[in-house]
Amino acid sequence: MDNNVEEVLKQIVADQLGRSIEEININDELINDLGADSLDAVEITVSIEEQFGIKIEDAEYVDLKTLNEYANLIKTKLEK
Repeated sequence: MDNNVEEVLKQIVADQLGRSIEEININDELINDLGADSLDAVEITVSIEEQFGIKIEDAEYVDLKTLNEYANLIKTKLEK
């Protein structure tokens, strides 16, 4: 499911930001590279929680910058 996590995450971000999935790179920073704002970040996090059936605490996602960091957190949560 490793690559699937990245692909689903990229699709969530693309949908939220109104971009095509081809424009999204797993190493992109959500805010600096993709232009998301704090509301986008919250909505993306909620979508991640719903899609993967996990709970991400505020303290866990505030320091996440790249989509790869989000993917690693998702994978860690799914392993539990």
